[in-house]
Amino acid sequence: MKIKIVRNERQIIIDDYFCIGGAPEPNKYCDTCNNGLYYYDRYDATFCAHCNVWVTPNCEKEDCFYCNTRPSTPLEIKTLD
Repeated sequence: MKIKIVRNERQIIIDDYFCIGGAPEPNKYCDTCNNGLYYYDRYDATFCAHCNVWVTPNCEKEDCFYCNTRPSTPLEIKTLD
């Protein structure tokens, strides 16, 4: 997996397929694969790009904009053409 961080634009580019707003989570690592975690701005949540799982649980509030629009996996929706 190729991950490029563009800090001044707050972008994470994954495998030249996904371009998301976010940043690496400092000193936070996935419990499963031990790779670094990333914060996804659009969904206000932390995820592991390698495992393609959300680390931040869904808040389950009916009116939560972030959780109600979040896909089942972080890298489910292609963001680059």
